[in-house]
Amino acid sequence: MPRGLQLLLLLLAVPLQYLICQWTSPSASERVQLIKQLSKPLNLFSGGYILDWNKWHDMVVKWTRSMINFLQDEDGECPAEEVFKFQEKNGHFGMSTVPRTPRPKHVKFHVGQVIRHKLWNYRGVIVGWDEKLKASEAWTQQNHGDKKHWQDMPNYAILVDIRDRPSSQVTYVPEENIELITNTKIVHSTLEEYFGEFDGACYLPRPWLKKVYPHG
Repeated sequence: MPRGLQLLLLLLAVPLQYLICQWTSPSASERVQLIKQLSKPLNLFSGGYILDWNKWHDMVVKWTRSMINFLQDEDGECPAEEVFKFQEKNGHFGMSTVPRTPRPKHVKFHVGQVIRHKLWNYRGVIVGWDEKLKASEAWTQQNHGDKKHWQDMPNYAILVDIRDRPSSQVTYVPEENIELITNTKIVHSTLEEYFGEFDGACYLPRPWLKKVYPHG
């Protein structure tokens, strides 16, 4: 194995170990398991060859998912929660981590429900909501135009199915533009960070998301 490649892999391991320390407070035994997890993809180079791209991609995806599951602690915290916290500092676009309890009766839809946009026809899954619009004035003017009533109804953060929109989008949609659909799974790069099982109509939130939306 070339020494230059060895050095590169060692350098890459340092920031990954730092992230482990930031996300968790592992015991000595947990730290050993984490290092073993971290070492798995690196060991693929030790035989003096590099996997073809498809095998490498599949391995990285599986390893990343296993790391997310391993890093999830007993309180249900997950790296996705940190993204949720800091993606929008002001808590706009349904991204506030303030628990939505009690749940207002007029909020029609729940986190985890699969929906279709009535106007643009794309599918998605609800990952958050606000009782009323929470967005900047500039964004509101650009996206809502003269539809002032959209500001006073619940608005929902939606993970958009990449089969309908190629990039991994998150949209913010007023309630009247949403309709529920069933027996439809959503394809999105971060879906598993927010949800676990799918029961045919709804995705079950992971513990950290359940804390924010205890009533859905």
